[in-house]
Amino acid sequence: MAKIHRNDMPVQHPTQTITLPKEPEPAAPKATAPQFYDQDKDADYEAPHPAKGKGSAAKAGKAKSKKDLAYTIAMVVFAVIFLVSGGLLVKRFFDDKKTENETTLKAPSLVGKVYQDVIADPEITEQGIIIKEKTRIYDKDAKEGEILSQDPEAGEALSEDKVIYVEVCKGAPAMEMVDVVGQTSRQAELDIKNAATKAGITITVQTQEEYSDDDAEDTVIRTVPEKGEELSDGDVVTLYVSMGPEIPQKKTPNFLQWNINDVTRSEVKKYGLTMGSTTEVESSQPAGTIVGQSPEPGDMVDENTPLNFEVSKGPQQKEVTITQVITLVPSEDDPTAPIRVVVEVDGEVAYEKEHDPSEGTVSVRLKALEGDHEVHIMENDQTISRETVTFQ
Repeated sequence: MAKIHRNDMPVQHPTQTITLPKEPEPAAPKATAPQFYDQDKDADYEAPHPAKGKGSAAKAGKAKSKKDLAYTIAMVVFAVIFLVSGGLLVKRFFDDKKTENETTLKAPSLVGKVYQDVIADPEITEQGIIIKEKTRIYDKDAKEGEILSQDPEAGEALSEDKVIYVEVCKGAPAMEMVDVVGQTSRQAELDIKNAATKAGITITVQTQEEYSDDDAEDTVIRTVPEKGEELSDGDVVTLYVSMGPEIPQKKTPNFLQWNINDVTRSEVKKYGLTMGSTTEVESSQPAGTIVGQSPEPGDMVDENTPLNFEVSKGPQQKEVTITQVITLVPSEDDPTAPIRVVVEVDGEVAYEKEHDPSEGTVSVRLKALEGDHEVHIMENDQTISRETVTFQ
């Protein structure tokens, strides 16, 4: 009968001991001679031979010491050269700066000196320095001609052109502008000129008119220069004077060729103007015809401007000369007595002379404008005739 083995039963194996072979221990390194190499790649370098005993090691140490000494000496020499070169460069830098400072021209101090003295100073001119006057101003704290400022300032380096610009004192102001605002233009001018006279200077006063809604006509609105500003001899003061509020402009009508009798005040007033003067002039136009007016037609004028007219006298009459024959009438009391003859034309004496009665008649030339005139003839204050004579 066969035996049945069960898998769940433990299987026991026989124990066996295995001995592994030992690995050989590493051999101790052999002593080798120190290895040298040429660091500087010197031509005279000789590689040491392998040391053989104590004598060889001593020789190798001695060679190494020599090499170290040479290297040290080389480094010291290099450092010395570096320091000397650096020192020379530093010295040259400071020498250059010193030379630059010595050759750069500095601006001398000119403020407070007299301009005319400075430009004639040899110490200035011999260095090629040019002094140019930039401007002149008034300064009450300095004397005339004194330098007030300079550019460049004292001690600053000059440019290549060596030019120094200076501001020079014009002198002290002679007077201060007086306050005349609100005065009439005439009073303001008097006050300014009186102040100038006291200061011993001459001031020119000019006026300029402008409209103002706030200031009465002929009132000083402002001045240039203003109150308190400095004035000197020869200065000009401008007064700005009010013309009052601006008045609307009116256009002048055309009354030419009108008869003056047709131009009434009310007619002129319709245009915002007033009736002005009327002047008679010689003209070929009929008498009373307006042949000129001022302002002219179309002109723009202020309201209430007077309108003036020129009126024709009528066509010009020719002057005519006639001869009047007068018969002399001797006096009954004394027939030989002289006779004084007087002739009047329109009441004006045109002829007066004594005649001898023996002359009988006298021819008198009379002149008058063309037309009818009254001729009055008298002898010894007695009327001989009075009649209207036509001169033609």
